[in-house]
Amino acid sequence: MGSLPNSNPLIENLNTRNIPVIPCRFGQSWIWDEVEFFVWHPHEATLYTEEYPGKPNEMSCVLEVRNKQASFWLTGDVEKQGEAEITERLDPEILRKIGGRELVFMAPHHGSKTSSSLELLKN
Repeated sequence: MGSLPNSNPLIENLNTRNIPVIPCRFGQSWIWDEVEFFVWHPHEATLYTEEYPGKPNEMSCVLEVRNKQASFWLTGDVEKQGEAEITERLDPEILRKIGGRELVFMAPHHGSKTSSSLELLKN
């Protein structure tokens, strides 16, 4: 699972070896050994191709991993635009699902000036 374009040499290599590759898209979720996984970004309508007008970092997979005690967010290199899209998706119903868990949030893009927006951190 990832957000590289199909023409990327890594994806091409995996395809030649018959290793399944699926795009990382908002809304994907699964449970494994009582641990929940939820993909927050990129949006399913956003495709990273050679013609993609944005920065490749904006296509980073953002994955929440949660158990009964904690919610841990792996944010990759997503930048401010992607963070704004995630913030828009944080409606009250979704926040209730996170509930009273301890929230651990990895600073996006290594905490650079192009990410870790105040809007996302407030939510």
